[in-house]
Amino acid sequence: MIILLILDILIPAIKADYSKKVSKFTGTELNILILGDFGKTESESTIKMNVVRQSQIVILHLLQRNEENKYNLAILLGDNCYPLGLRRGDFSPMQKIFADSFPETHFKIDFLSVLGNHGYYGDVETFITYFHHEPRYYQPDRYYLYSRGYAPILAVYLETTVIQFVCVDSTPLVEQWMQQAFCLDDQVQKKAVREMIRDSKDADYMFLVAHHPPMTAFGPHAENSNDNFLNQLLQEFEFTAAFSGHNHNVQYVPKHGQWKTAQIILGSSAKLSRTTVDKTNGEGWYNDKTGAFGHLRITKNHATLEFVDEQGVLLKTVRMNPRTR
Repeated sequence: MIILLILDILIPAIKADYSKKVSKFTGTELNILILGDFGKTESESTIKMNVVRQSQIVILHLLQRNEENKYNLAILLGDNCYPLGLRRGDFSPMQKIFADSFPETHFKIDFLSVLGNHGYYGDVETFITYFHHEPRYYQPDRYYLYSRGYAPILAVYLETTVIQFVCVDSTPLVEQWMQQAFCLDDQVQKKAVREMIRDSKDADYMFLVAHHPPMTAFGPHAENSNDNFLNQLLQEFEFTAAFSGHNHNVQYVPKHGQWKTAQIILGSSAKLSRTTVDKTNGEGWYNDKTGAFGHLRITKNHATLEFVDEQGVLLKTVRMNPRTR
């Protein structure tokens, strides 16, 4: 009780700083590769090998359409090194998991990266330090805001499309073993996340990027209840979408009821086995037949997410509208 009273006094006075990057480019379409739970080598997971090859094929198709429309950005949804994260100061596993699979010749872009629960089995700070060793693996901190703006050539400000990615460290926000009343870092992150959202109020698109799904949805990871900070955010704020992994499948749950944001799960980029589950019901859509990745296309007028399987088959397309500002 005394600790809670002290926190009630301290937290309002805490300055919740966070890292922010603003980048711009000229063009009419932003193409984003989205991968979840990809932290195995290609020799360990043939599904990952297939997913990587198909993402490279997508690049070639984009280049055939227009040189400008290659991938401009990528998102890694956590659990980026299985099974025990990284040992302190040892980046060597990431050479095979990340750098070898995504060579700079094809992927000279930022990979927005967040921590997963398996990262906490090792040294979390080493993931952040790896960013300084390999800048494409963009993870300046446990949580951060990434802003991307783009516009046609010679565009004025009003023609610029602004996209904000609110990237969070979901493990201490969702996992019960880390949800402790005296966990001050957790409280600081919550405050910082709300400030990131306020900083994004004028964005055309605002995405929540986390490892854990805010809602249990189709599972199978349903050990974390819907009563968590991320779930509360989806009820309080309207994001364009909430991206997550953790479940080794792909899911789409449209906004409904008190939830103002659609939930999108892309966690099958490097799984080891295939099942035969593919279903749609009133709650949304779920596929676990194959490995998959996401291809997000953003224009000024709308965004389109394509769920693409490891053989290049289009599984589902979801269309999203820009926010009104």
